[in-house]
Amino acid sequence: MGFLRKAGADKKSDPKRLFVHPSELADKLIKELEDHKSWEGTRAWAPARYAVYLCAEDYDRLSRKLDKVRRDLVRQLYEHVEDMGYELEDDIAVEIVLDEELPLGRFGILTQSLSETPSVASPIPPVTETPRPASAAGNAVAPGSAGVAEGLAGMARLQTPVVHARKEQGPAGVQTAGQVAERVIVVRIGDEVREFRGSRVVIGRGRDVDCRIDDPGVSRRHAAIFLEGDKLMVEDLGSTNGTLVNGYPVTKTVLGPRDVVVVGQRRLRVEVR
Repeated sequence: MGFLRKAGADKKSDPKRLFVHPSELADKLIKELEDHKSWEGTRAWAPARYAVYLCAEDYDRLSRKLDKVRRDLVRQLYEHVEDMGYELEDDIAVEIVLDEELPLGRFGILTQSLSETPSVASPIPPVTETPRPASAAGNAVAPGSAGVAEGLAGMARLQTPVVHARKEQGPAGVQTAGQVAERVIVVRIGDEVREFRGSRVVIGRGRDVDCRIDDPGVSRRHAAIFLEGDKLMVEDLGSTNGTLVNGYPVTKTVLGPRDVVVVGQRRLRVEVR
């Protein structure tokens, strides 16, 4: 579960400025989709189940149009999937859930991927609030003592899951962790091609990194490209301007053959040989 704090969410802020807007929810849902997609060769699979947790004020304000908000969010997720050429694990389902413990100015998003063991991993550091479970019977759930695992189970009960019988594997050419040392990570920056042996490449503007990029928008230690099992990953290292994948900010995500990584003003394509 990622709990998000809206910009300017402090005690002195105008409460009206802290209300969440559906467009913000759509942007964060698409970011979650990008962070949780998985790869089968050159095919990207996008997760299909999401729960959006709203504070009492936001939930009450949107209560009369929750069905429309939900339909719009589902439509925008489908449009993003189609634009990016991703495959879907199942029909997209978005639940909007009341969490009375969330303060005004925060909302949460929980993503479930059918291709992996359900978890609460999120690129956004969690705060101390406890997420409430989604319910198969309705849109909102009164606060209770159930935990995140039950919330994911509730999401899974919304529809009969269609689990695709497929072997999980990373980008073409990536095999097993035992072969990592023999692989070469290739970083393409425009027409320039850089090759690195080993399982991890640190990108940045500093002199102590593996892949140095002379760009004022790039932090000294900006991001890392590395192999995690059979997957090629990118992770932002707390950079000032963030790391983008296909136009969306990420903290850590799987990379595929067609993904474009942006650090500063530079566009990178990464592959493994």
